[in-house]
Formats: sequence, structure tokens, C-alpha cells
Amino acid sequence: MTKIFAGIFIRHCKTGDVIQESLIRDCKSEFDIAEYNDALFSTFTLGFSESLSLTVLKRRVEYLAGIISVQILRIKEGIDKKVALCSDRSPEWPEGWNGSISLPNGENDVKAC
Repeated sequence: MTKIFAGIFIRHCKTGDVIQESLIRDCKSEFDIAEYNDALFSTFTLGFSESLSLTVLKRRVEYLAGIISVQILRIKEGIDKKVALCSDRSPEWPEGWNGSISLPNGENDVKAC
């Protein structure tokens, strides 16, 4: 299922469980900042808010990659609904879930349980 998101912007994506704790789901992906453009928000049916337009390019890239990875993880777990966003632009996690997005150097790592 993750292959639908593979392409030029998201170059590689891997999902699975954290070895030490099988209740924690993980989605790691690599993205290419050079392949980003604001139109990708429409491609992935995500709103591009006015506050996002005020952020620097690097922040928009990381934000989009993180939200795409959250969606990949949700699909892998059988939740096919689009990611809803809170007023602070963070992803709305399904009831009973907690999650975290980290963005080290051209990659992102989403963990949820």
C-alpha cells in the first residue's frame, strides 16, 4: 500500500513495528526537497493554509512529508480516511492513538501507538 506514495518527492518509505515494543508502529520515509512544490498539497488532497504559506520552504517540505507519512501509517493500519488536521496544523490522531513526527536530515520518522 505504501507504494502509492512512492515517487519523486517521497523517494523511499518503510513501515513496521518498533522491535523493542510491538505496539508502536513506525513509518520512515526519505524525501527530496528539490522535488517539492506547493502543488503537492493538492496532489495529496491536503489544504495549504495561509499560515503555511508564511513558513520557509524547508518547513513546508518537512510538514508535507510528515503528513504523508502519517497517512501511510494509517492506511497500513486499516484506517483509510484522509488525515484530518487540528487548528495548529498537527495531524488529528485516531481515537486511542498517540503519535510523534521527527524530521532528521531529509527523512521523517512517524511513530504511533
